Amino acid sequence: MDKKKKWLKITLGIMALVIVGVYIGGIAAFHGKFLKNTDINGMDVSDMTVEEAEKLIREQAEDYQITLKERGNNSETITAEEIGYHYVSNGEIENFQKSQPYALWFVSYFRPASYAFETAVQYDETLLKEKADSLKCFDKATAKAPEDAKMVFQESENKYVIKKEKQGAKLKQKKFWKLLTETISERDGLLDLEKESCYQTPKVTSDDKDLNQLVENLNHYVDIEITYCFGNQKEVLDGSVVKDWLTYDKKGKVLVKDGAISDYIASLADKYDTYDKPRKFKTSDGTYVTVEGGSYGWKIDQTAEAEELTKLMEEEPILALQYSTTEGYPPLLQHLKAYMKSSRNIGTEDDGVLVTSGAQQIMDLFTKSILNEGETVICEAPSFIGSLNDFRSYKAKLVGIPMDTDGMNMEALEKALETEKNVKFIYTIPNFQNPSGITMSLEKRHRLYELAKAHDVMILEDNPYGDLYYEGEPLPSIKSFDTDGIVLYAGSFSKVISPGMRVGYAIGPKPVLAKMTVCKQGQDVHTNIWSQVLCYRFMTEYDFDAHLAGLRKIYTKKRALLLDLMEKHLAPYITWDPFNGGLFAWCHLPKGVDMMEFVQKALEKKVCVVPGTAFLTDENEPCDAFRINFSTPTDEQLTKGITLLGETIREMVEK
Repeated sequence: MDKKKKWLKITLGIMALVIVGVYIGGIAAFHGKFLKNTDINGMDVSDMTVEEAEKLIREQAEDYQITLKERGNNSETITAEEIGYHYVSNGEIENFQKSQPYALWFVSYFRPASYAFETAVQYDETLLKEKADSLKCFDKATAKAPEDAKMVFQESENKYVIKKEKQGAKLKQKKFWKLLTETISERDGLLDLEKESCYQTPKVTSDDKDLNQLVENLNHYVDIEITYCFGNQKEVLDGSVVKDWLTYDKKGKVLVKDGAISDYIASLADKYDTYDKPRKFKTSDGTYVTVEGGSYGWKIDQTAEAEELTKLMEEEPILALQYSTTEGYPPLLQHLKAYMKSSRNIGTEDDGVLVTSGAQQIMDLFTKSILNEGETVICEAPSFIGSLNDFRSYKAKLVGIPMDTDGMNMEALEKALETEKNVKFIYTIPNFQNPSGITMSLEKRHRLYELAKAHDVMILEDNPYGDLYYEGEPLPSIKSFDTDGIVLYAGSFSKVISPGMRVGYAIGPKPVLAKMTVCKQGQDVHTNIWSQVLCYRFMTEYDFDAHLAGLRKIYTKKRALLLDLMEKHLAPYITWDPFNGGLFAWCHLPKGVDMMEFVQKALEKKVCVVPGTAFLTDENEPCDAFRINFSTPTDEQLTKGITLLGETIREMVEK
């Protein structure tokens, strides 16, 4: 035992001596050097003396360069030598080394140390400016300033168009210099000029609201065409002439230049007046005889004609008393096309616009144009009664596709497309569907489009309620990703301006609209022009988007009231589907309650709801639902009506 203890003591002593030796050796090894796992500004200086570390930093500084990534996949480089970029020892590195606890050198193996200097690297600002001035990105020949979008008159189309802006390649010098010096100071090797928004940008772009409005206003005037007849001679006044008469103020209001109209009328008088003017006649022998003027011939009343022409150009309501084109009021057509493209991404160069007498007429004209008796229309089940009746009137076969909480069941739709014969189109109301209130998901919109394309079937997208969303942002329309010309979009002013205006609009493939236009000519010639003018002026002279926002605020409040009332008076017997927009609530009666009996009893209390069977493709199918329209009743009427519905259901359930 004594020997074991002795050897243990000897072993421990040796180990202690070794540890002490290693420790002292470590102190000696790292004295005057940086410890392990030490970096300065990202450079590894482990085991280096101050001199060695400074040499490394100096070499790194000499190798420094900054790359300028420019527009158009171009790049330029500034080197350390070009700007006098160098390291200046100020004792900071030595202070870093001295601050290290080299007596605890072993800790450095487990705990890295990082240091950073800010001022030890310098460059010559004068050299940097000289180098910057010599860069290609400042060359006047290539670094051209951006060009604003502007309005030009396109002679070939006889209308004003917007010439798109050009980005150019001219830098914002102050911003560039600031970013350049900051990048160098931070020893960063890359400055992306595009990413950092260093280029000057056009002040006016092609989507500028005021510019587009001005173009629209001017084109409204150049659309004029008046034919003057002087005996067997004619003079046509059109946009090619009128454009030179026009100017505009700072607010974009179109003005007619002083004297332009009277000068034009005077030119007509000089050319065509025969009163008191000499006349030249050709005789039978080929010679000419001149007869001095007298009190015969015709003479333009220049004052009166100038006044009439001015009135015609300034007082547009006269249009309301005349026939118009079947396609629609031209300024409204142009504005709708531009507005729907810019705000909804709806419409392509291959699409046209047709103004109709309400969106209901779109369903009729479209069905009449492409469907033959007995052919199939696929609809959502349930769906809008007015459209269903239209399809029935042309003896279509209706196939209903059940609705999921996020829109039409795609499996059922695909099966119907594969099994049904002569399918002509799919009818859908993707936003706040009437009557269910369901909104089709973005995924299903894309799937619906792909299925229709695969089976060579058109889509009739009915969107009267799309602007009446209560929360979030609206989903893109199916028409917005129509690149194959298979979607006809139906819009309406009824829900956002007035139902009594009876103004709707279809946006879709031009060949389809051409057929619809022929059908419309036989129905009503054109949509009420006065209503069209009012819609146009409402959209252009007022903040239309602010108006829509105001409507959403009103209906959001009405929905909240309706939900509170239904929760109070209808629950738990009557349930309803969630809805985040639109004007309808789709309600379900409890099992065992006859829906038609409920509707009749409610009607006896002077409360009108629509029975759910009215919205089915097969009206004989069983249905437990009814629809509430909460848009028209006042708050007081809505409160009274829901209360009475609650009384009705309790009378039927609790009897």
